[in-house]
Amino acid sequence: MLVFDLLYPTPDSGEDDFVELARRSVPPAQVRPTYFPWPTDVEDLATLGTADRYDAVRRLGSEEHLRAVLPPLMGAETRPNVSMFGVTSASFMQGRDGAADQLRTLAEITGVPVTSTTVAFQRALVHLGISRVSLASIYHPIGSDHFVDRLRDAEVRAVGRVDVDAGSRLSVLSNQGDNSTR
Repeated sequence: MLVFDLLYPTPDSGEDDFVELARRSVPPAQVRPTYFPWPTDVEDLATLGTADRYDAVRRLGSEEHLRAVLPPLMGAETRPNVSMFGVTSASFMQGRDGAADQLRTLAEITGVPVTSTTVAFQRALVHLGISRVSLASIYHPIGSDHFVDRLRDAEVRAVGRVDVDAGSRLSVLSNQGDNSTR
């Protein structure tokens, strides 16, 4: 069975989608979430302004931060076949060269091939021959601009766009008190 380690910063915030997709694949694969911490000064993204939030996301995916927090988490279990950096915004905020550098850093740390959600999306669009997309983005326009730049890097043009600037699921749930479900 193909085993993926999913490098992810926040438990219970969407990683179950990766696990379920792998379970449904033929042949089935296994996804093991590996949670890593946000920079120490980041407590709650929902309390940060836009610029500070994107600074935190940029630092989350920085080489310095990844080299500091990931090595102790690697090797606790058997080595996976591949690792996935499942933090889309932290993979597209680094810029074109930064995304490639980030993958090299992650491959050095994990010792296995690595991709990110951004790079996987780019490669899928190229593989499918898609050159134009309409974008419905959960990000603030600042974040969406970076994502559109990564699309452009793959020679894909965003012909329409809606930016929602949605808060994280955890922020929404924490504001609902004891009635929230996960």
